[in-house]
Amino acid sequence: MSVTAQTGYNWQERWNKDGPAGLTPRHAGGRPSKLSSAQKGELLEYLNDQEHWAISEVQQLVQSRFGVSYSRDQLRRILRSYGMQPERPHRQEYRWLTDAKNDPE
Repeated sequence: MSVTAQTGYNWQERWNKDGPAGLTPRHAGGRPSKLSSAQKGELLEYLNDQEHWAISEVQQLVQSRFGVSYSRDQLRRILRSYGMQPERPHRQEYRWLTDAKNDPE
């Protein structure tokens, strides 16, 4: 099974103690979240207060409110898990500016 001998001994010990139930994984895998489930609920409430969010805004919100720093990719995953998509900022060209001079002087 391509595991170390120690892993085999661990499995055997768990089998002897708990039977087949002892071999089921005891964790979901991956790194634990930096935010608790209560904090994630609070974050969702903040996000629902505003219609559009840019990733940089969410990053600042999480940092200032919870003191936690997330990468932009991780924040995108969190937003997707809430069924949201971050707003992408539009490029603004000089021709779009309302106060730009239109006369070619």
